[in-house]
Amino acid sequence: MITGSAALALENAPQSNPVRKHIEEIKSASLRATGIVKQLLCFSRKTNHQQDENLKIINLITVIKDALSFLRSTIPSTIEIKTIIPDADIWILGDPIQVNQILMNLCTNASQAMQKVGEIIEIGVETVTLNKQETGEYASLPAGQYIKIMIRNSGPGIAAENMNQIFDPYFTTKDVGEGTGLGLSVVHGIVKKHSGAIMVDSKPEIGSTFTFFPSDGRNTCG
Repeated sequence: MITGSAALALENAPQSNPVRKHIEEIKSASLRATGIVKQLLCFSRKTNHQQDENLKIINLITVIKDALSFLRSTIPSTIEIKTIIPDADIWILGDPIQVNQILMNLCTNASQAMQKVGEIIEIGVETVTLNKQETGEYASLPAGQYIKIMIRNSGPGIAAENMNQIFDPYFTTKDVGEGTGLGLSVVHGIVKKHSGAIMVDSKPEIGSTFTFFPSDGRNTCG
């Protein structure tokens, strides 16, 4: 209903009207919320039926920039966001809403754990070619060309005893009422749907780095 109302408002708002920007943000936020609800339903249903993936060739750079624009307004201003993102377009086979969820979940989780002024979230993107030896380190991905998305934070890090559980549904180190524990399990599920892999490197009091490898969309374009 919110998405539809926003779309109707956009149709009636002239391009010169400054309110269009706010309506577009409402529409984008409602689409992201729709995606999150779908993920929650996926975890709550005890069924093996596959849901539509809605995968298509998307411009990853555009998706990331849109996510960053929204993210800056949702995390504390004491946290610095750094980006290492190429100017050129990068294409992947994916769902833009789900890729947005990965960024939002990882960055929001990091920001909630950061307590010191001046801590940093860094997001980097690059194209890499992985050989057979390297792909063995990343959940046995086939050798080939991939997009490497790196999200690093300077937060408190993840305790070694929790590393094997962080992607489990409902696992959380937060106090009761502060989180559902679905954030990283949602991320893991999205990565699998994108035929990719995700790795985590974390050291207490130093920070965590999440590295996500979706397939390079050019491999599917003929």
